[in-house]
Amino acid sequence: MYTVEKDYMYPVKHFVLELEQEKTKEAFLKLDSEIWTSFLKQQKGFVSKQIWIQTTAPRILHVIVTWRSKEEWEQITAREWEKTAAVFSEKFGSGYRLIKENYESEKQDIYECSSFIK
Repeated sequence: MYTVEKDYMYPVKHFVLELEQEKTKEAFLKLDSEIWTSFLKQQKGFVSKQIWIQTTAPRILHVIVTWRSKEEWEQITAREWEKTAAVFSEKFGSGYRLIKENYESEKQDIYECSSFIK
């Protein structure tokens, strides 16, 4: 999946997560910001990260991560991803699961064409 800005396509990674309990949402979001967003902000090529909550299923979180290039995204080693995931899991526990993970190579026919961030 890609997002388009002035005819340039940015690679996008889309995760769908499910929390075991809706009441853990705020704790999850806080730790996600402290651990995952902090990690991503240090990475070359990181553009943005958004988390969307599905109103009809409030335990479902959509995480959208945009990169400047696939090459920069792929420079992050498996060890770095695993280490960050371990820190997150240690602090939050196992109260969530990955439902779906989309990469740009799956040819999703969706892209951001308009956005407003205050």
